[in-house]
Amino acid sequence: MQARENVTFQDALDMIEILPEYQQEDIVAIIRKRLIERRRDVLAGNIKEARGGI
Repeated sequence: MQARENVTFQDALDMIEILPEYQQEDIVAIIRKRLIERRRDVLAGNIKEARGGI
């Protein structure tokens, strides 16, 4: 696996815009799914904490 380089937000957008439309749509779907999963994890943690760490 390669070391990660620092990529600006604009660089990321530029790279995505080079991709075909169907791959751009796939990226959007993947990011939405990951955001939902992350929010779900935070919510589950909050619920667990509110219940006293059960």
